[in-house]
Amino acid sequence: LPAEIDHVLVTIDGKNASVYYVSPTQLNVQAPTDTATGPVAVQVIRDGTVSASFQATLAAAAPGFFTYTANNNVQNQELAAIHLNGTIIGDVAGTLPAKAGEVVELYATGLGASTGGVIPAAPITLSELPIVTLGGVKAVVSYAGIVSPGLFQINVTIPSQLSVGRHPATIQYGGVVSPTGPGIVVGN
Repeated sequence: LPAEIDHVLVTIDGKNASVYYVSPTQLNVQAPTDTATGPVAVQVIRDGTVSASFQATLAAAAPGFFTYTANNNVQNQELAAIHLNGTIIGDVAGTLPAKAGEVVELYATGLGASTGGVIPAAPITLSELPIVTLGGVKAVVSYAGIVSPGLFQINVTIPSQLSVGRHPATIQYGGVVSPTGPGIVVGN
């Protein structure tokens, strides 16, 4: 991965981060592998202009789901999830709800370290499976692996106890639990 895209460079703890996405509202970077965990200084450099330094905490694991905003309502964060046929899970146009007992793919980040700046040639299976809860019910996780820098795929079975509706989700990895909030829509 490059250290700079579109004249944007990010440093973490004084070291160049690997940059893999730049937009006017979002930067996706991967921390250098040799950076110690704990408080780190982060700076963004764009066209040679250096931002003020801000402090972040670099952790060995910081699990979180990728989400999207449904119905233009920032309070309605849905899990970035797909049916095995590739259809997006949701309750807005072009999506379909998940079904109890169905295996689906969820997408997450922060499930441990990967080699900084390196795109894996093939998905790498995690040795420890994360714990996923949907609507407070532990889901069966059948697969978890890194598919690209910072992007993890998790295959789960939607618990049969879930009723029709939107259910909040959490993910636990390395002893750290994500905030509750994003949800997944379950239908008939």
